[in-house]
This record gives sequence, structure tokens and C-alpha cells, in this order.
Amino acid sequence: MSTQHINKSTTIILRISILILTVVAGTWLTIKYNNLAAGILFGLLIVLQAGLFVHYFNRVNRKIAFFFDAVENNDSSLRFSTDVRNQSEQKLNRSLNRINALIQQAKTRNRQQEQFYQAILEHVTTGIIIHDEKGNVVQANSTAKKLLQLDQLTNLVQLKRIDNQLYEAFHSLSRQDRQSVKLQKNNKTSELSLRSTTFIARNSQFRLVAVNDIQTELDEKESDAWIRLIQVLTHEIMNSIAPITSLSETLMSLFEKHTRASILSDDALHTQALEGLEVIKERGDDLIGFVMRYRQLTRIPQPEKQKVHVAALLDKIRILSSTEPGFSATTFQIAVQPQELSINADEKQLTHVLINLTKNALEALNGQPDGKIQIKAGRLDSGRSVISVQDNGPGIVSEQLNQVFIPFFTTKEKGSGIGLSFSRQVIRLHGGNLQVQSMQGEGTRFIIELPE
Repeated sequence: MSTQHINKSTTIILRISILILTVVAGTWLTIKYNNLAAGILFGLLIVLQAGLFVHYFNRVNRKIAFFFDAVENNDSSLRFSTDVRNQSEQKLNRSLNRINALIQQAKTRNRQQEQFYQAILEHVTTGIIIHDEKGNVVQANSTAKKLLQLDQLTNLVQLKRIDNQLYEAFHSLSRQDRQSVKLQKNNKTSELSLRSTTFIARNSQFRLVAVNDIQTELDEKESDAWIRLIQVLTHEIMNSIAPITSLSETLMSLFEKHTRASILSDDALHTQALEGLEVIKERGDDLIGFVMRYRQLTRIPQPEKQKVHVAALLDKIRILSSTEPGFSATTFQIAVQPQELSINADEKQLTHVLINLTKNALEALNGQPDGKIQIKAGRLDSGRSVISVQDNGPGIVSEQLNQVFIPFFTTKEKGSGIGLSFSRQVIRLHGGNLQVQSMQGEGTRFIIELPE
């Protein structure tokens, strides 16, 4: 047995012995001398000694209880003195101090780990929302707030202010773990995919919802579908029209040859036949030209990327657009920030796209007196580059806004309906995205977003 245990046991035995001696002495004196005052005095002395004994015996328990209370209240300043004469108490204090240090180290590691996970959540491209059964949001990363177009999100009820269907979609996740909803705000349409899972923490149930904008993926699938359709249509049309055009040319040459030989006697019939064949040939040529234009969408070459200085590129766009009708009556502004901004792109293809967007803007303004076109370029916090072409024209009606990139769709009398489809396909081949925002009476803005 160690010296510390012997000292502690000796102290307890000594205190018990003194208490017993006091009881015996007080009882003997009180009985022998029949002295009530002495009995009361010894009684008080016995109570005092018993109280001191209990206090000494419970001191360790009180100290441990105090230690656990401090831990529960996150009191990191707690420290027990080791400068005591009682070796047992000194050892206890050292042990409690060591345990307290280990607990603080564990808390520090947990805080660092929490900060690490928080940093990961803030940088992922998926929106993450964690809420309890009452709809109180305990965690929402910046991506989620950006997708939902909110500065702060503390309760799911806030979603009603944006779109009631969005709130209902979140609410229905309690019955199914996947949902999708279309969100339209500030003339921007997003298709949000919601996926959820539940978990138990701190004896409470929570739901984790992952939010993704799948509009880009849907646009790409729609574009792929249109391209496949165009490939089939152009192939079938070309296979049908080419023989007809060739045959009409052959028949025309035969008629002309027979005319020179004066074989046909009915000149009127002969003339009508030649005119009919000529019409067939012209319409066939027109149809072949029409098909060849749409084949451009399916035969866009892969971009030959190189470093392009944006300021110089936009200045070139201004010069090339100056020959377009209505340019002289339009205020044309270019802003690049930073001025030395450069991108990795195919300059010829990107020039084609920007000329197309600028020409559309000029046609939308249609020579209005206060017409203005602004081309702005910059870099997002994510590192991606953005070029926007904005006009203050009449805007696009909401019913047509989601159709402007569909092949064949056009609102112009002489439009082909492939300009914007072609432009989006070019930007898509660059790994970027082309979007449109418009408000009737205020204007239209096309936004090109390109990777780093």
C-alpha cells in the first residue's frame, strides 16, 4: 500500500478515534458529576467533530462534482492547486487538471474539425440545407442561399416569399427523398433538384437537403436532342431533294436540246414545262441552302483555344458592328474589369457569337432615339469569366423567353432561328454557358459564362 493511502487512512482513523474519545469522555463526565452544562458542551463538541469528519470525507466528492459542473458549463479556466500538503489531495488535483487539459484539447480539435467541415460546405458547388422538424434551419451554405436567391435563411417559411411551389417542394420531401421545382426570379429561370436524407443528432431528427441547379444540364440535353433531330431531318431532306434537283436539271437540258432540234411542235406546252422545271430547280436549291444552314449546328468544330485579351476583342466587336444598320444612332459602351482580363477561348468562334448578340441588340433597338448597348466583362469570385451584352430595347415577352435558344424559333420576319442556338452551342463547346435575362419595357441581357 502506498504512503498516500496510509496517510489518508491514518487521518481517518485518528479523526474517528478522537470522536469516540470525545463521546466516551463527555458521557463519563456528565454521568459522574451530573453536570448538565458539561453534557451540553460535550454534545456540541461531538456534533462539531462529526460535522468536520463528514466535511473531510465528502471534500473529494464535492471537488469532483465541482469539476464536472465546470466541464458542463464550458469553464476552461478551471484549475486546482497542487500546492497542498496533503499528498492524496495533491495527486487528485493533478489528475483533475490533466483530465481538464485533455477535455480542452478534445474541444479544440472538435472546433477545428467543425471549422474544416464548415469551409468544405462553403466551397462545394452543391447547396446544403439542414433543418429540424419545425423547419428551423441550422445550417445553409452560401451556394444554397445563392441558388434560392436569399441573403439569410433561418426557417423554411421564408421560401414562401420566393415561390410557394418551392416551399411545398421542400415540405413534400418529408414524404419522398427527391423533388424538382422550377424557380423564376429576376427574369432568370432555374430548375432546382432537391434530394434529402434524415438523421438523428442530439436526440432530435434533422433533414439534410442537397440543392442543385440542373437547368444547364437540361439545356444541354435539349440542345443534344435538337441536334440529333436536325441531323436526321437534314439527312432525310437532302436524300429526297438532291435527286429531284438533279432530275429537274437533266429534264431542262433535254427540253432545251429538243427545242433546238425543233422536235416539239407545241411551243406553249414546251414553255410551261421549262418554267415548271425552273421553279422546281430554284425551290430545290433554296431548300438545299436552307438545310445547309441548319447543318452548321451539327458541324461546329471543336474550339482552338488560346489566350484572348478581352478588351481588344470587345474593341474589335465595336468596329465590326459599326457597319450594322442603326449603330450610329445607338450609344455603344464597353467596360472591362480588370482591364487586363484575358480568357482561354477560340477567338474566331467567340467573335462570331458576340457579333451575333450585338446584331440582335441593334435589331431589338430598331433605331430608338435613346438606344444603348452595353458590353461588360469581368471575373466572378469562382474564377469564371463573364461577358454580357445588354440593350435597353423593348425586351422579350415571358412566354418566348424560354424558347429563344430553340432551333428554328425566331420572332423576326426574315430570321432563320439558328443564331442563338448556334451561339449557345459554341459557348457550350467552350465549357461555358449562355443565358438570357429580359424584362418587357426595360431591355434584354445575354450573359456568357466561361471557365477559368
